Amino acid sequence: MVRRTTAARRHRPFTVRTGFALGMVAGTAILISGASLRAAEVRSPASGPAAQPTPASTGDKRPYSLDDMLQLERVNEAISDPTGRWLVWEQAPPYDSVRDYSGDDQYGTRGNRLMAIDTLNPHAAPIQLGEDDGADSRWLESFSPDGRYLAYHRTTAGAYSMGVYDFETGKTSNFDAAPYLRNFSGTPAVWVSPQAFVFPAFTAGHQPIEAMRRTTGKSLWRDWNTAWSGGLSVSEVESHATSRSERPLDGRLMKVDLATGTMSTLSNALYHSIAVSHDGRFVAALRQFAKVQSDPGVADLDWVTSRSKLEIIDLRTGAVMDPAPTKDVYPNTLQWAQDRNRLAFFGWTMGAGVRSGMFHDVDVARNSVRALPHRGLDLASERERGIFQKPERAVWIRDRLAVFARALADPAANPTFTYRGPALDNVANPPARADWYLLDASGRHDNLTQSLPVASALPIDSDGRSMAVLAGGRIWRVTPGRDATPLTNAADGPLELTTAQAYESYHPPYARFAQFMVRRREGFRVLSLDLANGRQTYADFPSRSSQLLAMSGASGQGLFVTTSEDGTLVQTRRSGEPTQDVTSINDNLKQIDQTHFTTLRYAMDTSLGRREITSCMILPSGYKPGKRYPVVVDIYPGVLGRCDEPISQQYNRLGSSSTLDWHLLAARGYIVLKPNTSHFLTNRPPNPMGGMPDAVDASLDALIAQGYADPHRIGLIGVSQGGYASLWLATQMRRFKAVVSLNGWSDMYSHRFDGIIHRRYYADRLPFKGESMRYEANGIDSDTGTGVSIWDNPDAYVRNSPLFNAREITAPVMLIHSDMDVFNMNQYDMMFTALYEQKKEARYLRYAGEGHTPSSPGNVRHMWGSIFEWFDRYLADPAKPLD
Repeated sequence: MVRRTTAARRHRPFTVRTGFALGMVAGTAILISGASLRAAEVRSPASGPAAQPTPASTGDKRPYSLDDMLQLERVNEAISDPTGRWLVWEQAPPYDSVRDYSGDDQYGTRGNRLMAIDTLNPHAAPIQLGEDDGADSRWLESFSPDGRYLAYHRTTAGAYSMGVYDFETGKTSNFDAAPYLRNFSGTPAVWVSPQAFVFPAFTAGHQPIEAMRRTTGKSLWRDWNTAWSGGLSVSEVESHATSRSERPLDGRLMKVDLATGTMSTLSNALYHSIAVSHDGRFVAALRQFAKVQSDPGVADLDWVTSRSKLEIIDLRTGAVMDPAPTKDVYPNTLQWAQDRNRLAFFGWTMGAGVRSGMFHDVDVARNSVRALPHRGLDLASERERGIFQKPERAVWIRDRLAVFARALADPAANPTFTYRGPALDNVANPPARADWYLLDASGRHDNLTQSLPVASALPIDSDGRSMAVLAGGRIWRVTPGRDATPLTNAADGPLELTTAQAYESYHPPYARFAQFMVRRREGFRVLSLDLANGRQTYADFPSRSSQLLAMSGASGQGLFVTTSEDGTLVQTRRSGEPTQDVTSINDNLKQIDQTHFTTLRYAMDTSLGRREITSCMILPSGYKPGKRYPVVVDIYPGVLGRCDEPISQQYNRLGSSSTLDWHLLAARGYIVLKPNTSHFLTNRPPNPMGGMPDAVDASLDALIAQGYADPHRIGLIGVSQGGYASLWLATQMRRFKAVVSLNGWSDMYSHRFDGIIHRRYYADRLPFKGESMRYEANGIDSDTGTGVSIWDNPDAYVRNSPLFNAREITAPVMLIHSDMDVFNMNQYDMMFTALYEQKKEARYLRYAGEGHTPSSPGNVRHMWGSIFEWFDRYLADPAKPLD
């Protein structure tokens, strides 16, 4: 029985039979299960009950609302041109005014337009780059070396292409080829001259995975109609016992010449990690092939989804060199020497695996390759910064390569690359100190930074003779055979990497200016260091709530975004000068009675003894100390509770988060608790979340003991990995009176083989490796890692699956999922089936055409209305305590 509701027509209600209902509301399928048929009633969010009333306004302020959230504008990425004249940023319009919600782009970037300020005329109004009809979105790529041109990629009706803005003429040019985009992979547009750039693209008619929803809808409709009309509509994949044959992935390497306004094809193949030589003659790129199948019984824990083979293209002759045909190369490890045509890369023998790899040196003139073995060393991993299992970027110093590594006990030991988890989570077994080592082909290595305080994993600069590193809060110039020389003054305050640097995988060398944060008692400032002459320029942050977007090293002018109770300001500031307001958005926040993101401190017993722990929480509008409030626990694995850190404040401030904005719950009178779920608290192999109930209990006990919470009105919510965690906790704990689980999964056993939805529609690009990396990794490297193979210990996967523990659930559960989510919606279909068969109180919302959580304002409104109604219904009455 189906009920469909649209804005134009409402069908009459259907009869509920056997305690089960399937409906469609505003493009949303809803399943309801319950011990009584009264639980099957579906109410419109606009007219649903409000047993927990929205808190009254304070003075002339009012609570933050769903309308407020959907009207927010966003300021996103920003860059400065090489000359320092222009500061350019992405600015998204009010969310509910966007015309296309089909892309899998990040929330808040849909509808992006590009805005710029001229630092030579800072009092002038910002300009918009190119015309904007509201139909497309644009994302920054890179400036030409002379700063005249800005490359960007764009989407129109879900289709991706490249564009260029000419600052000299004020005109834009569009180039109809869909760029190959990959997360954390850097810009696809790489300039080979002031008037030309190259970028990897798909063949005509094909789109990147980021366009999956609209592209997939079109292809499904086409294939269905082909089948219905008698044609062939099949896709095919293969597995082989012994074959190592290479299957190239389809694509093109494109060159755009702005002098002629033309785009040409350099090579008919799909490439990644484009890098240009110092003289602009050679382009190195990784040609993409289907990933080689792993051997049975060998856990595939490598963070690569394709085979990457190095090719070097001579732009003068068009000749293509294949210097390392048997090597697999890690993306974004190509590094040209600054003064010669020598190229370094990290690679391994095809099929041997990433951890067997080492850096190599390509002599382009001889078309030869030699290994640079790091004997006696263990390479440090980007994963220690929370990114990928990938070696940190290497740099050239003369004819040798500097790498970031740890010394092994035996200086002659074979080279190793150990997979490690994020350093902040390695509380129980922190790794040894890492340093910068200079390698050569003989395997000899010299420690460059042993005399310095602990050095940063990110190299600041290399001029071919020396390198600059951040160590002990200062920048040092390190030259082999000489004492390190400080480039910054300790009295100026300790320097830190900016957020963009610290959490970036693709980190190209600085062209000339490098920016750092200076933490001071009175607040942050940004330092711009001229790497050519050592000149230092400072710009103070406009306020403690400001975030650095970009800085013009040449002009010393910083671009900031400041979010406060009065809205959001884009501002510029130069050292010794007052702040200039560039533009103001989100003025509706002036009317809002603010909620507050803050810290909860307490002690708990851990495997390392009794420890002081911090968790984060959002207090309601008009919070009154001593009053006990209902609580919604927002659960997610691996949360460190570092609430006071700038990045945490930035992403948890009212008005700065996604459509899943927990401030909406706080505005309705709930305390939102974000428990500390660090791995040392929660991971108990082979149960990755075995300690999570204790960690959550400790945070709730503290919240209650400190007078914040009503112990009888506690709910639970989780999204993505938190969706899985929320279902797991619902099977293990009895403190929750209502649970909402969004866009996760329920069965570790089937999910291990299911993998992500992209493989269903892009089987030609992604391997059928399932989720082995997620589950077979240890609990430090993966939030849900068991450390055991499903073939060796299938029971561990069953025991850790909420699906197989569904009968233990006592709280009412609302499930929310989407049919085009990265996690298969079938996972929640199964969970609802289990709840239904056990006659548990449950409701299931299934959104059509949506990805990893709803994006359409209609669906967002319905989702939040349903969440409000669910928690209001079950957390409203404090009179009856839980058993």
